Amino acid sequence: MFLFTTGELLGMHFQHYFHHEIPHFLTNHMGMLYFFAFLGLEVTIKKLKAAGRFVIFATIGGMIIPPLCAYALTQNFYIALGACATDVAFSLGAWKMAKGTREDGLKFVYTALLILAVGDDLGGVMMLAAFYATAVTGGWLIFGLMNMIFSYACGEKGEFTVKWVPMNLSGEELTEWKATKFNVLIEKKWFWILFAAANCGIMWAAGVEWILGACLIFILAPDKVKEELIHMMKPFIPIILFFFGGVNGAINVFDLNNWGWITAGSAIGGFGGKIIGIFGGGMLGRWQTKKKDPNNDYANIPTRRIAALALFGAANGTVAIFFVSMGAARGFIEAGDAKQAILGYFLTVGIVYGLTFIGNLVDFFGVKAEEIELNSQPATT
Repeated sequence: MFLFTTGELLGMHFQHYFHHEIPHFLTNHMGMLYFFAFLGLEVTIKKLKAAGRFVIFATIGGMIIPPLCAYALTQNFYIALGACATDVAFSLGAWKMAKGTREDGLKFVYTALLILAVGDDLGGVMMLAAFYATAVTGGWLIFGLMNMIFSYACGEKGEFTVKWVPMNLSGEELTEWKATKFNVLIEKKWFWILFAAANCGIMWAAGVEWILGACLIFILAPDKVKEELIHMMKPFIPIILFFFGGVNGAINVFDLNNWGWITAGSAIGGFGGKIIGIFGGGMLGRWQTKKKDPNNDYANIPTRRIAALALFGAANGTVAIFFVSMGAARGFIEAGDAKQAILGYFLTVGIVYGLTFIGNLVDFFGVKAEEIELNSQPATT
């Protein structure tokens, strides 16, 4: 935004190359393929199971309520889809900015925030894939589902136990059961890279958003492979996001046509919807967790911490901009409305950081505030 606006003010022309088809393809397709593949590596089935109902309810709330709020204010379904997103980088940045992150319960919020942010993004992309799917081919789609089953079997699961009853020569069943273990785990890094690339082609042939191909495979990859790929891919993520911002944020912020009711609707619907959805879902999740497993850490998470989780997760940012850009590229969002929506969703980042700064000033995230709330609760054994 700074580069494009400065270029416009100085009467230069370099900034218009941001809107060329080649930069758009490289960032919004190849760059996002890489970015979402990395998000898939961050998610593990074990983490999801450990987080339990609290994070699941908070994630669902943060994925459903914001689009409803944004749609009520913008009256455009495809713009409202952007409100599903939670920017992982900006959300974790707000978490790090909050005072007391490492000393008290905010450290406890980190895992929930990471799962929530990645979960909202992946859920939003799956919704995007469903609504943007064209001419779906059943055969290729079934082939893609078989790939997922294979990935789970040779990745996340890795080992199967088959129980059977042996028989004697006369055909009589013996009473003692026997078990045979089959190890089908594949821990070759390049196998999973090639398999993920092949899955992208399969999803493209199936008529589904192919950007998801690598992500879905990497979610189910073995832990060892995930660690190796994260170490290999992580250094390039900031570079990809930088160019993504350069292309999709190429907006003249001093042009009044880029500001309007859609800007306000996207900002208010995205931020406010996240606050309501994550906080409400978190409260419901805590209640459900307490009923099922009273000893679970999330069963007794303080309300103040749920509010902090909702605040950090309310930054729509990069992925929301990606959703809007895809809608505009397919003709579902007019160019002027897309610029307003992009500004609105980007403003949610500033709102989150501003409120985090104020929270530091009033000791909202501090140890003392946490101790006051904990001491006000009845003692339990």
